[in-house]
Amino acid sequence: MYLVGKRFTWADVHLLEAILMVEEKFADLMADFPLLRDFKARISEIPTIKAFLQPGSQRKPVPDEKYVETVRRVLQLHHVT
Repeated sequence: MYLVGKRFTWADVHLLEAILMVEEKFADLMADFPLLRDFKARISEIPTIKAFLQPGSQRKPVPDEKYVETVRRVLQLHHVT
């Protein structure tokens, strides 16, 4: 049920957040990944996670295009070839 052992860990939180971010930008991208969809469904039902995912929670908003462009620019400045 969990990524590491038999307990909920930060690894589960990080994977869930990555899945949510991908879905927010590309809604149908996860269609071909049933194990990830099942993971998201299971973890999203944990009461504290479920509450955190509700509208109005403290979850960070989806990065907009300006944010994405800034991150790309910063990464290009520090990329060494």
